Amino acid sequence: MKKSVLILLMIIGSLASRSQSININIIPENPHISDSVKVNVVISYGHLIFKISDSLFISGDTIHIKYCVVLGPTHSPTFFTDTFSLGTFADGDYTVMVKAFYSTNGIDCIGDTSYFSRSKSFQVSETVSVHHETLESDFSLELAPNPTSDFQTLTLKTETSGKIHIEIYDLSGRMVRQVFSGEISVGEQTFIADLRDLKSGTYVYRVRTEEGVYLLKP
Repeated sequence: MKKSVLILLMIIGSLASRSQSININIIPENPHISDSVKVNVVISYGHLIFKISDSLFISGDTIHIKYCVVLGPTHSPTFFTDTFSLGTFADGDYTVMVKAFYSTNGIDCIGDTSYFSRSKSFQVSETVSVHHETLESDFSLELAPNPTSDFQTLTLKTETSGKIHIEIYDLSGRMVRQVFSGEISVGEQTFIADLRDLKSGTYVYRVRTEEGVYLLKP
């Protein structure tokens, strides 16, 4: 079933002659069902604008993010950006629809029907890609022994604290083990992975942090 994420932007004044654009970015770009999805919206406009307010509400399968914006006194091109945390989604196809409405009274955006818009589709999958490796300079994960048939020690070194998820995937992209999920502090952390019931083969460690997703192939 196709679902929609709807973002509404209300703008004061006549925008027909202005240069405007809406950019939509899904974070992560190809989310998995366990990922916390974020939507980044960038509004560019050929006039000075000020955001009065924004709000988010959910109606059925649609997420509405609503702005009210007022034009400033100059014609200087400006832009603003917002990132909204939407949480996790079931697997399936989704569409982000951004609508920019024009307000006519300069006070609120109720009853206005003229707008410009842009949409972007994305898919949430039950499996993940395991065919690339991405690691930051302040982040490292060492495994020992490797290969192994029973237990494996993971030594994580990081310069940042925060929430982290360490998972093991097979080469089809299916998660077969969650090693750790919780908060970590700066420095060196050690985790033990029990691999005794896994079939012989090649697996990938997938580490999810607040900054992104990183893969390590033993």
